[in-house]
Amino acid sequence: MTLIVREAPSFRELAAEWETLLPRSAVRTPFTHPRWCELWWHHFAENRLLVSDALKLLEVRDGRGILKAVAPFVVTSRPSLPWLRIRSIRLIGADPGVTELSTLVCAPEDEAQVVAALLDYFFARRREWDLLSLGDLRAEGEGARVLGERADLDGSRELFDYVLSLPPDWETFKSSLKRNIKESLRKCYNAPKRDGLTMELRVRSTPAEIGEALERWLQLHKMRSELTDTVTHRNVFAVDPPRAFVRAVVADLATQGLARIFELEIDGRVAASRIGFVLDNALYLYFSGYDPAFRQYSAMTTTVAEAIKWAIENGLDTVNLSPGNDVSKTRWSPTEITFRQTMLPSPSLRGRILYRVVRWINSAPAAAALFSFARRRSHRARADDSADAPARSPAWPGGSPPGLAHEHAAATASRSAAPVRASRNAPAETGDYAGAESVGAGDKK
Repeated sequence: MTLIVREAPSFRELAAEWETLLPRSAVRTPFTHPRWCELWWHHFAENRLLVSDALKLLEVRDGRGILKAVAPFVVTSRPSLPWLRIRSIRLIGADPGVTELSTLVCAPEDEAQVVAALLDYFFARRREWDLLSLGDLRAEGEGARVLGERADLDGSRELFDYVLSLPPDWETFKSSLKRNIKESLRKCYNAPKRDGLTMELRVRSTPAEIGEALERWLQLHKMRSELTDTVTHRNVFAVDPPRAFVRAVVADLATQGLARIFELEIDGRVAASRIGFVLDNALYLYFSGYDPAFRQYSAMTTTVAEAIKWAIENGLDTVNLSPGNDVSKTRWSPTEITFRQTMLPSPSLRGRILYRVVRWINSAPAAAALFSFARRRSHRARADDSADAPARSPAWPGGSPPGLAHEHAAATASRSAAPVRASRNAPAETGDYAGAESVGAGDKK
C-alpha cells in the first residue's frame, strides 16, 4: 500500500476524520485528540527572537484518499535568526510536563507504513530541518522496528505507561490485587469510619460542575506541591501557559462529555481530586491534588480506587494510570507499556554536525549545567509575561535531543515515588497506612 503524506489545511477541517482514527489507536490518551492539539498550539506556540514555532500538521492517506494517520508536528527554530538557527521537528507536546505522551495518531496495523512514509517525507526535505522526532513509539510496535532499521537508536529514551484491564466487577478486580494493597485499601476505608467521618466520591461531569471543580483541583494540586516532608511534586500549573491551557482544554473536552473530575469528600470537604478523561471504553487518569489535612486517611489512594470502581461500574475496559514508574501505579498490578523516543539528525552535513554538538552538550557536565541555568532563566522570564502571551517551556533544541531529559519525562520522573525501573519489584504498600500518602501522593502528580 502506497501512502501519501501532505500538509493538512487546519485542525478544524481535519477534525472529523481525525476523530475516527482515535478509537483504533494502540493506546488511548487525551493528548492525541484534535482539540487538545489545537488548544496546545494556541497556548504554547512561540514567536520571538530566541525561539519561533511553525505548525506542520501532516495527514497520511492511502491511494484511495482514506486517512491513515495524523501527525501534528511543530517546527522550532532556536534562535529564529536564519543564519544561526537550529531547526527541530517534534510532535505537539514539548511542554513542562503537561502532555505526558506524544504519539502519532494511527492504528497499530498501519504504524510501520506510516513511520516509513513520514521518514521518506522528511528525508526528501533534509535541508529544511536539523533534528527530528516522531514522538513516543511503542517499543514493541512495528513503528519502532521500522525506525530502528533506518536510524541509530543509541540516543533513545524510554517512558513507561501503566494500563489496567478491568474485569466485570469490583470484587473480582480487588481479589486479583496483592495482599499489601488489599490491606491498604481496607485501612483507607475503615480509618474515616473509625473517626466518625463520612466519605463519598463525587464525579463531576457537566461543564458547569467541572468548571467549579477544576478551580478546587488547582488549589489542591498547589497544596500538595507545597508539602516538604514527603516526595516532592512540582506544581506544573502554577503559572500560564500551563494553567490557562488546562482550564481551556478540560472545559472544551467537558462539552464533548470526555472530561471528569473525581472528588473524594470526607465529612463534606473535598479531600482529594483527580482529573480523568473518558475515551470510548477507556479512562485516562491525569493530574491530582489533595488536602494535607486528610493525608492520614490516604485520600489519594482512595480516590484512585474509587475512580477504578467507577470505571468498572460504567462498563469501561481499561484505566490508564499514566506514565512514570512508581509504586503508586505498580501496586495495582497493571500492564507496563514501554514507549521509546529518538531524536534523529537530518541526513545533511549540517544536521549530522548539530546532532554531535547536542550529544556533546549532554555528555559535558559544565555545558549541561549552563544549559539548565539558561532554561530556568527563560522559565522565569516567561512567567512574568502577560497572561495572553503564549510561551513554551524551552527545551533546546525544540524539546529533547538524545540523552537530554525530555520535558514531560523529566516532570514525570520528578513526580515519581521511586526511580524508573527501581520500583518494579518494590512492595506494593508500606506497612503503616498513615504513611502511605507519601507513596500514594506519587499517585500522580
